[in-house]
Amino acid sequence: MRTLLFIIFCLPILAFSQRMSSSDLNEALKIVCSEINKSTPFVVDEYTTLISAASFQNNLVYMYQLDASMFDDFEITKESWEVFQKITLKNSYCTDPDFKVIRDNNVKVKWKYSDILGRHISSITVNKYDCD
Repeated sequence: MRTLLFIIFCLPILAFSQRMSSSDLNEALKIVCSEINKSTPFVVDEYTTLISAASFQNNLVYMYQLDASMFDDFEITKESWEVFQKITLKNSYCTDPDFKVIRDNNVKVKWKYSDILGRHISSITVNKYDCD
């Protein structure tokens, strides 16, 4: 798990150590996704698995599989979970120093969640303008 966390949070810092041209940025994003995908599928917890990462035009997308039984197990609605998840991901993106270079290069990050049958559950997108 420590290796995956390094790839997800530290490798982007190395790749984006300065403001980059759009073509260099997109090439670096592809490299980051390639490294992440070497460790997927990656079980995050009992309910969540990182399936893959992708990038395109200054966007970074993390695709997760979520066991929807989590909603019953924790007695929460999907809507409540989405609100909490949006707050958590926005706070991470906007305040975590590991995301600074992502923000500085105006990379939009999307977290997509599907159930174990591939049905869409939620999609949460954060960009630097959400931090204002």
